[in-house]
Amino acid sequence: KIAKDILKEWNDKKMSEDFRITLFNIILRKSNLKAIQLEDEMNLPIHIQLPSLKKEDQVSEKKNE
Repeated sequence: KIAKDILKEWNDKKMSEDFRITLFNIILRKSNLKAIQLEDEMNLPIHIQLPSLKKEDQVSEKKNE
């Protein structure tokens, strides 16, 4: 049932924020891992720390601390 709901949202181009953030983090993690593999093969320095997305309220809480 969850998969059907996600597929329906995907087709309507309307996804929940939690799902979208999770999906983007998976894409970023996989692409950055591939970049690290290529950098290792070509003896290049590792590019950057692996990025991840967070909800705005989580970011504001960290800034206020």
